[in-house]
Amino acid sequence: MLAVACGAAAVETPRGGTVVVALPATAFKDPLLMAAAALAVRMHLTSLMLAVVGTDPSVVAPLLDLGWRREGAGPLVRFCPPLEAASLPPTTDLRREWPPVNLRTLLPGALPPWPVDVTSLPPAAASDWLAWLSAREPDLVVANLAAGWRDQVPGPAVLCALAQLAGEGRRVCWRLPSGIDLKAWLDALQQIGRRGLGLKLLMNANDLPPRPHLAPLVGWWVLVPADTREAAAMLTYALSSEDPVLIGLPPTIPLVLPPWPDQQAYHPGHGRWLVHGGVATLVCDHRTLALAGAAAVLLSAGGLRVGVLLCTSVLPLPVGDLDLAGPGPLVACGSDLGIALASAMTDRDVHVDIATDIGSAAAIAAAVRKALSR
Repeated sequence: MLAVACGAAAVETPRGGTVVVALPATAFKDPLLMAAAALAVRMHLTSLMLAVVGTDPSVVAPLLDLGWRREGAGPLVRFCPPLEAASLPPTTDLRREWPPVNLRTLLPGALPPWPVDVTSLPPAAASDWLAWLSAREPDLVVANLAAGWRDQVPGPAVLCALAQLAGEGRRVCWRLPSGIDLKAWLDALQQIGRRGLGLKLLMNANDLPPRPHLAPLVGWWVLVPADTREAAAMLTYALSSEDPVLIGLPPTIPLVLPPWPDQQAYHPGHGRWLVHGGVATLVCDHRTLALAGAAAVLLSAGGLRVGVLLCTSVLPLPVGDLDLAGPGPLVACGSDLGIALASAMTDRDVHVDIATDIGSAAAIAAAVRKALSR
C-alpha cells in the first residue's frame, strides 16, 4: 500500500496534490514497508503523508531515521491512536478502469514508428527503441531512463510504485536489468494483474521464471518474440494497450525463421507458425525452440513432415492457433508446457502428447514417432 502511494505521489507532487495512506503499526513487521518508505525519501515525494495507527508512538522512529519528517515538506508521518474499524469493500473487487494513454508517435494499426534494425538482437534493439521513444513522448516514463526512477534499486516496492504511476495517466515501461529474479516479485505482480494496472516490463527471456510460477499472473500478457521484428511489433502492441504486459527478450535467435512480415502488427494471444501442416504438430516455446526445430529436421529426413508452433504468447497460451493444426497428434515439448497446454485445451476435447525428455532433438523426434504409432 505504501509503495502504491509512492506511485500516486510521484504524480501529485508536481501538481500540488496530497496523497495520504493509513497503515496499522503492525505493518512494520513487513520488510517491504521499509523498502517503500526508503523509496519515498529517495524520490523526494513531498506530497506523501503516512498515518500510522497504533498504541506505541515509538514505532515511527525507523521512518524518522530514514528521513521522514513530522512537519514541513514531506514525506510526512503522523501517529494516530486506534480508530474504530470501518467496513471495507470486498478485496476481490479490485479491477477498474484507469485513464487511457495514447502515445502520439504510435502509428495507426499498432505499427512501430521507430527504425527497426533487424541485424540487432532484441535486447539491444529494445533499449534503442525505448531511448527513441523517451525523447519524444512526454506521457511515457521509461523507468530505467527517467530521472529519479533510474537510480532506484529494483524490487517489489519500486514495481508497485511504477504500476500505480501507470494508472495515473502515464504509460510506464521498465527495462529490467539482466539477471533479475522475479520469483520474489510474484505476489506484487499478481496484485498488479488483479488491479489491471497497465505496467509494461521488458526483461531477458532467459530470466523469466518457470511456467508454473507465471501461471498465477492473471491479467498479464507474457510474451516472448522469436526475432527482432516481432519484438518491435510486440512492444508497439504493449505501448498501445491498457493491460499489464511482460515481454521476454531472447538474447539469441537459435534458428533461421520465416521472417516476421514487414508492416504486420502483433495480435495478442497468438503464436508463430514456423511450419504449417504435417502428420503431427510440435508445440514449443522459447526454451525448446532450437530442439524442436532440429527434431522437425530429423523427422523430415525420415519422411515425416511435422508442423511447428512456437508459443510466443507464453501467458495465455495460443490455443486458438492450434485450431489450424493438421489432423495428427499434438506433441508439446516439455512437461511444463504440455501440462499447461492440456489444461488450456480441456474445452476442445483434444489430446496433448508430451515429449517429457527434451534433452535432445532425437528424444523429441522419438516422442513424435511414439504419438504417431498409437
